[in-house]
Amino acid sequence: MLSRRKFVSMAAAGAALACTRASLAAPATLGHKERVDRALLGQEVDRPPFSLWHHFNKPTPEEEAQSLVEFHQRYDTDIVKAMNDFDYPRSTTGKWYEITPTDSPYPKQLETLELVRNGLNGDVYFIDTLFGPYFTAQLLLGAEPEYADRKLSENQVLVETSVGIRAFQKRSPQAWHDMMGAITESTIKSTKRQRSELPVRW
Repeated sequence: MLSRRKFVSMAAAGAALACTRASLAAPATLGHKERVDRALLGQEVDRPPFSLWHHFNKPTPEEEAQSLVEFHQRYDTDIVKAMNDFDYPRSTTGKWYEITPTDSPYPKQLETLELVRNGLNGDVYFIDTLFGPYFTAQLLLGAEPEYADRKLSENQVLVETSVGIRAFQKRSPQAWHDMMGAITESTIKSTKRQRSELPVRW
């Protein structure tokens, strides 16, 4: 079975080949944003807008942003989707579920988005990847030694943490409720911070 990462890589290569063939048959005449705008309005376009995305898992915002911009330039995407490869802050109490709200759970992602915006020069729409509270809880549980130390595949982690989450919900409903509330509050604050600190410049 193909991993999601390998599938995306193969899909990107196939799409790049298709785009190359399409560009030889009918050269693009619209800019990326104009193509997206016209497609959303149901208007005629020179080719359908498309996007691809990939988890680069770079350690710094600079490297992550560079990879995102170069990926866009290589495949000529019409929308840049910035995956969030930076971890949500883990509990400091020794219990994975004891999470407190924070104003900025993803400061490196915010810096990445600013660098991506600047690198795109206003020519392309870009969007952030926002994980829901439930999936964030799965990631936090999956980082625990009982999962992380076993070197499970991505799919195995998702399956096993789903089981672990359901067991935890039944065993500790109030702790689950508190954790989800904290993650949700942090996610809302992070989104508002993006809107205030990352204004659109075009």
